[in-house]
Amino acid sequence: MMDPMVARLIRIVTSTGRLPGFSHAYRIFYDVVLGRFDASMREHRCVSSVLLKGSFARREHQPGYSDIDLAIIIRDDSDLDEMIAVAKRIHAFKQRLFAFKVPVVGEIEIFKQSDAAHSMFQGYSRHFSWRLVSGDPVPFSNDPLEPEEWLWYEFFKFLIFQTISNVDRIDISATRRARRLARLLGVDPIPEAHLEIHAANIRKFDELLAPLVDPDAPCPDRFEADHIGPYTPSGPPVVQTYIRLDDDVIPREAVEARSDRSKDVFLLPALIGPNAMRFVTGPFHGPREGHWANVNLQTIRYQWRGTILNQPFVEDAFDRSSYVDMVRSIHALGRNPLVSNRLEDTPEMIPPGAKPSEADFRKVFTTLESVDWPAS
Repeated sequence: MMDPMVARLIRIVTSTGRLPGFSHAYRIFYDVVLGRFDASMREHRCVSSVLLKGSFARREHQPGYSDIDLAIIIRDDSDLDEMIAVAKRIHAFKQRLFAFKVPVVGEIEIFKQSDAAHSMFQGYSRHFSWRLVSGDPVPFSNDPLEPEEWLWYEFFKFLIFQTISNVDRIDISATRRARRLARLLGVDPIPEAHLEIHAANIRKFDELLAPLVDPDAPCPDRFEADHIGPYTPSGPPVVQTYIRLDDDVIPREAVEARSDRSKDVFLLPALIGPNAMRFVTGPFHGPREGHWANVNLQTIRYQWRGTILNQPFVEDAFDRSSYVDMVRSIHALGRNPLVSNRLEDTPEMIPPGAKPSEADFRKVFTTLESVDWPAS
């Protein structure tokens, strides 16, 4: 549960964010944070560029609702030890910001200059907004996604940012996210109550996904996958459960669901309509070719190193969460036909409560560093 004091603070910030004086003060605060973060990164030899990503890059950031997402480009000769040094600096920087209680610095991606210069980055970068903060220019693409690509990606975000069971935040940010999605999808009229908006979004996605599926394809009541479409790594221990919703009523058990991290079940069940169920059991689950294979390869290539920066530190940088994400990345690459050196020998997953050794961590890192990415 969110601390009541934190909840009140976030409500104050979000309710005053557009008021004269307050909005200027908040903007100055975030600009100072960004400037200090950038300065701290520039102290590391391996860092060549710092980029803003997402709403802050679009200058649409709203204090209390969203944080600053970034990407760090490192030099091609950077090694794991330099990345660990950067990760420790980021962790210390975020620790100092915890006192403010509101979202400030969010997720951070990290990839090499050669990754950014590769043509694959043009496809990946189209999914996000970017802005250079400092360093060498980065050739990101501003071309919009094609309508079908956009629908795939918005459906993924709908699944990953489910807003019905995190009830202590519904009044703060979840309703805003649900309403914004409803506008993007073309829901009209948009209901007032949070659960009604969520149900309307489920119905609208079912309508939009209908042309992408066979109406006679199987449509189970329940389906489980070890990934969320092409946009995440795959493999155990993560499981995403999909539950078919045939009417407009959100069941109470869905609202009350909670993640059981003791069993590595991090993802909450997703309620979806019949056509969406055909989509997740068909194109969204595979086949692993065409659009699916390309997007999955982009996801792994540009996000796998970020797990070292974004996970909490346990025994320096060798955290189990980072290890799990990297092993799952290797597992995903082993399924992807676009990678020439198919990585079939996925390392063993360590159980909950255990910690990877430094040797295990470095072995997995080296495996991912050695991937032969497609030439074009």
